[in-house]
Amino acid sequence: MRLRRRALAQPFDFDGTLYVLRESLGRADAMTAAADALVLLFWSDDGEEATLRRRNRISYLLEEAQLAMQVALNASQQLHLHRRDT
Repeated sequence: MRLRRRALAQPFDFDGTLYVLRESLGRADAMTAAADALVLLFWSDDGEEATLRRRNRISYLLEEAQLAMQVALNASQQLHLHRRDT
């Protein structure tokens, strides 16, 4: 006799999943902020245009990653509030 996968599946843990999402995003945000600070602190500032362009590009990408994480954190907050209202 074949068992249905749906019958074996555990119920979805919305709150637990939301917690994991928010914790992971928070850690990722902290890491990108630290990486951005290190790039600015340790990158050789020899004034070469190519070096400055690379540093600016990396800094821009890190800022965009932080912005994306902030949007995701805000979305998780909205999910949390919606879940509480139901």
